[in-house]
Amino acid sequence: MRRQKKLWNLETSEAIRSFLKMVLKKYCKKDV
Repeated sequence: MRRQKKLWNLETSEAIRSFLKMVLKKYCKKDV
């Protein structure tokens, strides 16, 4: 179970990272 939790955390962190990148890109476009 611990291993599964670690995997899940990794996947969620990756999703959050990609989501943040998308948001940053949108804000950058607005600023420019």
